[in-house]
Amino acid sequence: MAVSGDSQLHFTTLAAFVSKMGDLASKLFA
Repeated sequence: MAVSGDSQLHFTTLAAFVSKMGDLASKLFA
């Protein structure tokens, strides 16, 4: 995963990833 100075972009990208993963991501990051 690329490191960027734009933390907001990183957050939205991560949020989109978690949304697509669904319950699996919830358990993974719980």
